[in-house]
Amino acid sequence: VELVDPAGNLLWLICGQQPLAPLPLRAPLHPLTNSVGLLPRVNATVRPPLEPAAIARLGHVVLQTVDFANMAQWYMRHLGLIPTDVQYLEDGTPALCFFRLDLGAAPADHHSFVLAGGIEDKYEHSAYEVVDLDALGQGHNVLRAAGHRHMWGIGRHVLGSQLFDYWYDPDGMEFEHYTDGDVFTADHPTHYVPLELSSIWAWGDDVPASMGVRRDLGTLFKVARLLWQGRLPLARLKLLGRAMSRPRPWL
Repeated sequence: VELVDPAGNLLWLICGQQPLAPLPLRAPLHPLTNSVGLLPRVNATVRPPLEPAAIARLGHVVLQTVDFANMAQWYMRHLGLIPTDVQYLEDGTPALCFFRLDLGAAPADHHSFVLAGGIEDKYEHSAYEVVDLDALGQGHNVLRAAGHRHMWGIGRHVLGSQLFDYWYDPDGMEFEHYTDGDVFTADHPTHYVPLELSSIWAWGDDVPASMGVRRDLGTLFKVARLLWQGRLPLARLKLLGRAMSRPRPWL
């Protein structure tokens, strides 16, 4: 079944497909992690192989949209998505949402779909789960040695808790490798937090400029067109700009 969301994005809903045998994945190297006062791994070592990070599955997709409210309602109504974390602006209006699948009592990823309010309707990035932190790190080394363009990471997100590593593919599209994300059942309540840079990552390098507010002629043209068309109120535009320009409090 092909659906079209309010921004014109095509969605294909597939049923009745036959599953194939999964591709082989290595087991996590150290499910037992030593920490201060807790040493479950004794007389054993951690020796990760230097190899590409094998992808276990597609984890989530992120879209940016001008019409956040209508898009959010459409995805909840048509796909039954559950908001896990909703981020709001200074006036209390929502501007970004992490949605998870409704799997009932079975744990679902913190988010399978992310919708972010912004100044254009576009695809942001997709994210792919890898086995563990060692796969993330060794995969990073392999991509860097092969000359691929790195974007951001390794670090840990706040909302979702994933360990992340962002790259650009040969076409310049962003993609993310991640591991160790949060999972929730359908009855877990929605959480609300302010939209600000400090909510993006807990540790790691500073967020790259490409993920911040761009101040160039192209951005100015997009903003002017939205204001002229009446699609984005000036007050909301200012709130979005302040939210994403405010530095982390500990920097």
